[in-house]
Amino acid sequence: LLAIVGLCATLVTAAVDQSAENASRSVIVRRSAQVMAALLILPACLGGWAVALRVGQYGWTPDRILAAGVAALAVGYGLLYLLSVIRGRGWEARIRQANITMSLAIVALAAALLTPAIDPERLSAQSQLGRLQSGQMTPDQLDVTGLASWGRAGEAALEQLERLSAAPGQEALAARLAARAHRPDVAPRSQPLAELRAQVAANLPLRPESATAM
Repeated sequence: LLAIVGLCATLVTAAVDQSAENASRSVIVRRSAQVMAALLILPACLGGWAVALRVGQYGWTPDRILAAGVAALAVGYGLLYLLSVIRGRGWEARIRQANITMSLAIVALAAALLTPAIDPERLSAQSQLGRLQSGQMTPDQLDVTGLASWGRAGEAALEQLERLSAAPGQEALAARLAARAHRPDVAPRSQPLAELRAQVAANLPLRPESATAM
């Protein structure tokens, strides 16, 4: 749905272009762009609602924070485009101004994601810890692999979980954390390089079959 919003906004922008002189001369194209601009708010709101449902069910992750940011931008485009159309004559010029406004919003959001104000890894780690401690999530649902990949915030969360697992009644959490260290699909880091090379050579077929690695 959010991808549809992006595609539709691109089509509307292509129709109105950067000035009245460059805009499409086709009445059909311009009217289609006008209708599309007015309806853009519908998939934008549905996409935002879908992200909100997912967050409510499973909490925040870096991917969902990014999706929420995209959804907010989509709703912004939808609202500005709708207001541009319902105000009547001159809607094309207002669409162009809306594009400039939303471009600045995209830059601001991108910058905010690189600051402590909206740190996706920190917010995600706090979300997962909060859900576990509040009982919204059971230890077996905890994504410890995800936490391990969320930088310093994830490492700090895992350390807090390790301390929490040592408390009485936290046997399930301790077992979940212990299982992370015994995943059969992950080769230990101490595995010799020669063994890793042998495994790669065994798993990479040669074509034709009579060929050799040399």
